[in-house]
Amino acid sequence: MQRKDRQRSKLYRVERIWEKQFPTKNISFKDCREASNYATMIWIEFKNKIYPENIRKQVSRVKCTPKRGGKSACYRGYYYNKNNKLYKKITLSRIWGHDAFTVIHEMCHAIACVNDWNGIKEWHGPEFTKLFMFFLAHYLKYDLDFMCKTANEHNLQFHSKDVYLNTRFNKLHNLKLSA
Repeated sequence: MQRKDRQRSKLYRVERIWEKQFPTKNISFKDCREASNYATMIWIEFKNKIYPENIRKQVSRVKCTPKRGGKSACYRGYYYNKNNKLYKKITLSRIWGHDAFTVIHEMCHAIACVNDWNGIKEWHGPEFTKLFMFFLAHYLKYDLDFMCKTANEHNLQFHSKDVYLNTRFNKLHNLKLSA
């Protein structure tokens, strides 16, 4: 079944604006092991809090592997290592995928897009986008007000029904407003 991804090109356009606005905020990784550790940190912190799913409790690691070409990807399923333990799999482009921005993008797929795999939503839909904005603000200290303003200017929708995500997003947003 082909999924519609109406926001993908808009999101990629807005991502470039955000990256240009905050060029010094990104973190580069020297190898896939560093990227895996960063992804696992995100996974452990949020896997049971945002869009929880039963199997996630059994998955303790995210494994990043290099990939030829320009596109990084998060894989839908869960995989077994040689010790018979489950892990989440992400491939990172050898060209430009070894940075926190890309890992965060792929981790948003791992956490938010479980619902998409049932054919209900789109890969880069409003829930994914809100989670992505939250993670960028939370981990890389991107300015949430600027991201919201830019998203609105480009008609990029970001909303979620997840209470935990909305509460944390609004808390970050309100901290910025009160400062």
